[in-house]
Amino acid sequence: MNRIAAILLAMCPYTLSAHPCPFDWNIEFANDTEIKGTSLSDFVAKFNEAVKKETKGGIARAIIYDAKPDTFRKVPEDSPFSKEMDGLFRRYVEVMVPLMKKGLGDSAPIAISFPAKIPVACLLACQFHDGVTNYKETKEGARVTRRREVLECRSYQVNAKFLDTVSEYQREDRLAAGVQPACYIFATFSEMTWAFYTYSDSAQDYVEVSFLDGVTLYIPEKRVILAIETKDKHEEMTKVMTERGLLSAPSKGGSGSNKQDAQQGVDGKPPEVSQQHR
Repeated sequence: MNRIAAILLAMCPYTLSAHPCPFDWNIEFANDTEIKGTSLSDFVAKFNEAVKKETKGGIARAIIYDAKPDTFRKVPEDSPFSKEMDGLFRRYVEVMVPLMKKGLGDSAPIAISFPAKIPVACLLACQFHDGVTNYKETKEGARVTRRREVLECRSYQVNAKFLDTVSEYQREDRLAAGVQPACYIFATFSEMTWAFYTYSDSAQDYVEVSFLDGVTLYIPEKRVILAIETKDKHEEMTKVMTERGLLSAPSKGGSGSNKQDAQQGVDGKPPEVSQQHR
């Protein structure tokens, strides 16, 4: 066993003797094997392929990666836009689950060295005993699921200045293709998270994958935008939009400022476009 693998096993909360795993997928590689993935899903695919090859097709997969959506909360629970929030939650799942199955959102690379003649379950249990991953060994395989965040849906009542900004962007053809104008301006100016960034095998630069439709909804007759984000991020968004003077008086359970219509904020200028990874 190489020294690095020995140290990893020594540091692991599971030991070979204290971590029995009687399932068939818990194989031992004949030779030292290192498996690298650009993301969790990519690692799982490559690991399963290696197991399939090692067992000559006897075991099709050893890890089952479950892509599950985040959990949701309405703020407040009795929001007057509760019905619309439910609809946005459904849309979030429709948009995000296929992206997560492709590995987007789990973009951190993973590499594990499997020493020869050591059951793989010990190393897997050690790797995924990280506080952010659910790991459970079953007869069908090791089930791995990223622990998702609790996301809040809040309402933001925008003002005339915001709508003027939307109109200006439309006149000047400054909107991204295919986006809902008000939602795009809101997401950009509030600096919320609305896109993943990834690199394709052939592309030198990053590729933007938008999930804007899954996290925002504009209700024009109410001048309200619903947004899904974490609690901390909502607080940041409210502060930014307040400083920019783009919110009117808060709706019930929403976000806004009684001083917003009179404020000029920071000249209503958009931030440098730098959307963040989920």
